[in-house]
Amino acid sequence: YLRKQGEDRGLEKPLHLGRIYRIVPEGKKVRNEPPAFAQETPAQWVDSLSHPNGWHRDTAQRLLVEKGDLSVVPALRKLALDGKTPLGKVHALWTLDGLQQVDLRTAEKALRDKNPQVCVAAIRVIEPLLNTEDGGEVVEHLVHLADRTEPEVQLQLALTLGQARDQNADVVMARLAKSPVTNLFLPDAILSGVAGRELELLKKIANDASSKENAKAFDRVLSGLATCIVNGRRSEQVNHLLNLIAKNKSSARQILLLDGIVATSANTSKKPVKFSTK
Repeated sequence: YLRKQGEDRGLEKPLHLGRIYRIVPEGKKVRNEPPAFAQETPAQWVDSLSHPNGWHRDTAQRLLVEKGDLSVVPALRKLALDGKTPLGKVHALWTLDGLQQVDLRTAEKALRDKNPQVCVAAIRVIEPLLNTEDGGEVVEHLVHLADRTEPEVQLQLALTLGQARDQNADVVMARLAKSPVTNLFLPDAILSGVAGRELELLKKIANDASSKENAKAFDRVLSGLATCIVNGRRSEQVNHLLNLIAKNKSSARQILLLDGIVATSANTSKKPVKFSTK
């Protein structure tokens, strides 16, 4: 029933060829010439990282990484810190990452960017530095982000600090667990990040009385920590957990922690927990 309309517009031509139709408002100027990336220099590609069109940004980033021309690194670092658009800064950070040229100074300054997208990108690209001699300093910079309230920043902070295996990182995890949460995935990020250190985190937060604003998420963390501890099947840690429950002054918290233990009963393949006779 649309055949005549298509023929009137010549939409059936050319035959036997794929075609993409561009739909634009009347009076809108259509740019038919594709960008001449092949004739541009890497320095011009850096400028395209801030282009309003996402395809231009993605293509420029890909070409810069594939080219591997390190002469653009200073320009990328300047763009990451002083760019006029958040997306330009984000692409600059990820291009530096692709070129393996992320340095602590640039990443540390990008962490303080007020835009959450830029901050998240900085957290991501600084993560590999945790395994270098600068790892301790990286953790210090990340710890300073504990007061950020943006959901995406909190989530990425929990995921990255989980790789740190650092006592200061666990302190931040405790703060995140008690913070007002609007990201449903944050409790799970905290639990996965403290794998093997669940008991230490539980000791830090089990008796906290300042988590009323964050009741549901905080309860998920408490119950989840208890579940992880019991699933670990280490009798000493399970014994610590039981003592912690017994000494907790809040009956509601005791029930939450016991619920976490009960949640493990469905898994019958786990070996029994053997306690000492003392």
